[in-house]
Amino acid sequence: SKKIIFLVFSILSMSSMAADFRQNLQLANQGNAAAQYNLGVMYYKGEGVQKNSGMAVEWFRKAANQGHIKSQYNLEAMYSNDENIYQDNLGLKQISEPVLPEFVRSSTIAEHPVITAHPNAYEILLKAEEANIEIAKDRADLAEISASIKNGTKLENLMERLAKQGDAKAQYLLGAGYFGGFGSVKDYKKAFEWWEKSANQGNIDAQYDLGGMYFNGYGTTKDYKKGIEWWEKAANRGSAKAQHNLGMAYQKGYGIYGAGKDYKKAITWYQKAANQGLAGSQNNLGFMYFNGLGIRQDYKKAFDWYQKSASQGNVDGQNNLGRMYLEGNGVRQNKAKAKEIFGKTCDGGDQTGCDNYRLLNQK
Repeated sequence: SKKIIFLVFSILSMSSMAADFRQNLQLANQGNAAAQYNLGVMYYKGEGVQKNSGMAVEWFRKAANQGHIKSQYNLEAMYSNDENIYQDNLGLKQISEPVLPEFVRSSTIAEHPVITAHPNAYEILLKAEEANIEIAKDRADLAEISASIKNGTKLENLMERLAKQGDAKAQYLLGAGYFGGFGSVKDYKKAFEWWEKSANQGNIDAQYDLGGMYFNGYGTTKDYKKGIEWWEKAANRGSAKAQHNLGMAYQKGYGIYGAGKDYKKAITWYQKAANQGLAGSQNNLGFMYFNGLGIRQDYKKAFDWYQKSASQGNVDGQNNLGRMYLEGNGVRQNKAKAKEIFGKTCDGGDQTGCDNYRLLNQK
């Protein structure tokens, strides 16, 4: 059934939202979660800007990653409709209205942290397709596989049988199937149960995804502490994605379970993931150096990490690098270089890059 998001805040008129689009865009690019949420609604409803469900998702995601509750609800609702969210004909009947911006960030560079809310369904599907065959080859010879296929036996059945026999890899993939609804009905509770079995056997992917399930309350009661504990297990075994998420958790204040933020621990985990080449962590580490969060402010190191992130195609890293060139922070000022970078991110469809590129053209 379609998920309905109920209205909580007062509705703004269409003309008012159209007039406020530019103001919200400016605040959103500074990291204002409420403004990012407002833009998501505006793009979704086509008020004040051309309707674009893809951009709505992007802005809801940015706000949701900062803990904005209504954005998290709307993002989940859009995904739960089981439709192509990048089309403009979503079946979602109702969506929360904009709220007034809550605060204005003092930072001159927008923060673009990314925390994995749940596993990427497409990535899981590809991984499952490859691993199904791997498991089959591990457990049976090719002749048996061939005969099974001819007799109509599906590889998913083989995977389920192996999972019930205690195969950790099969348990993980079976959970992924339930999470994404591949070959079965989407069922977060069953996904959680299989991932828990796999995680308890030491499967690093299951440990990482189980942390996400606890952190977001998918298939289980939301529990930040347990989510972080599972991410720590995966992170300590080298999972760069888990290390990145721990960095985000500590940066946002979840790491010590509501008692406050711990920037030093955030930096420790970002550093580990960044050293493994994770572009998102490289960008976030650059942000920590730029703002002196948990570490001495160092524009040169911020520039270096933004550059590493940007070189991998990370759009946030590229835009932040462009701002460094524009303002001459950590590098000799070069407005032409900044314009070139913003132009490239704009060509790739990034709204922030387009806005910055247009502003430079107006000067």
